[in-house]
Amino acid sequence: MAFVFRRWRVLLVLNVIAVAGFMTLWTKCTHTRVTKTIGQDDVKRQSRSNGTAQGLSISHEVLLKRLGSLEDVVYRQLNGLSKSLGLIEGFGGRGKGGLPATLAPKEEADAKVLREKYGYNAYLSQKISLDRNQKREGLIRARIEGWKAASGEVTGFFDAHVEFTPSWAEPVLTRIKEDHKRIILPSIDNIKHETFELERYENSGHGYNWELTPAMIGCSFVVNRDYFGHLGLLDSGMDVWLCGGSMEVLPCSRVAHIARMKKPYHSNIASSTRRNALRVAEVWMDQFKSHVYLAWNIPMENHGIDYGDISQRVALRKSLQCKNFEWYLDNVYPEMRRYNNTLFYGELGRYTKEGQFFLGALGSTGEETRCLMDDQVSNFPQLLNCDKVSNTRLTTWHFSQNESIINRATGRCLEVIHANVYFGHLLVLQTCSGQRWNIKNTMKQ
Repeated sequence: MAFVFRRWRVLLVLNVIAVAGFMTLWTKCTHTRVTKTIGQDDVKRQSRSNGTAQGLSISHEVLLKRLGSLEDVVYRQLNGLSKSLGLIEGFGGRGKGGLPATLAPKEEADAKVLREKYGYNAYLSQKISLDRNQKREGLIRARIEGWKAASGEVTGFFDAHVEFTPSWAEPVLTRIKEDHKRIILPSIDNIKHETFELERYENSGHGYNWELTPAMIGCSFVVNRDYFGHLGLLDSGMDVWLCGGSMEVLPCSRVAHIARMKKPYHSNIASSTRRNALRVAEVWMDQFKSHVYLAWNIPMENHGIDYGDISQRVALRKSLQCKNFEWYLDNVYPEMRRYNNTLFYGELGRYTKEGQFFLGALGSTGEETRCLMDDQVSNFPQLLNCDKVSNTRLTTWHFSQNESIINRATGRCLEVIHANVYFGHLLVLQTCSGQRWNIKNTMKQ
């Protein structure tokens, strides 16, 4: 094994863009105090001699000092109890930009000979396996490949740019041993990308809004391997809580994560996010799927969005005998605001059965946004915070599709007139002239 440690310098594997890591653990762990990481000096010398590195910056120097964290996890923090540690290298690995992943070409050839001779990658040791995707698979499929390769009772999924703090594993493994249906999320702190200093975040729970932002952070979680497969792995869904499991964020287990300075994908990912949100809504959310369509401002029918075949996920939900989504809102996330009184929604905003118009984004757990009001004085409608209006009747309106919008308190109509302004029209309150309105989408009649 001396040869293995001596060659540890080749672990330029933490390409913070290209690599996703996974770890399989036993269900017990004894902490050993971490001392100086082995191989730091060797790693630094290797970086200077590697012609593929793009000029060694201060950030690279700091990064290279942290490359021993893989060895630290396997040989020290887990104290020999880790069955294996695996690395899934994305298609954008060595030669695709950033620091080179894994080995330089000559060392890669040497490693191939040693693998054939000894049956494992002698450069990385038998404790670390490396699987390379031959095409661009995406982050979720890369994690699933890691799950397939794992063989331990408990599997942890971590991005490669995650660093582990001492004693992070013991509370995680304890909670899973108590109940194998728990998915455990260590609390995440920040690593500043300029200095690599550790910045502790406040403890917090995870939530989401009706656009279905993620309810858990995927870069760091640990789960019983068989139970995770039973749930159907990582296809977006609500099946952990609804199907008998639970999720916990443990403040006594902490890992650190460095955020990307620049995202490797286009900033406009709304179309993909929307598709995934509709997929989740159609499988898991029952009558509350209307809230997702409302949040994305798209019609519930004839929307033209292909969210794929969901028949297998629907069958999985049925076979697992999962609870309905109303149970989830009542018992797991009662703070989530519900919009059961909405009749119409679209460009104008949202009209409720109580006769109120709301403009602005949907709230998740906070108060509503902005109400349309006739203040009885101005010829222009007012847009005010709903909770600051003392006479709520001034914010209620008579309306049906293809009819006038009439304030219930004043009898004035909301209408559009031509004017010498930028858009050529003004929205005013005046005596009704017969203008009729339609709001784009219907939720209820």
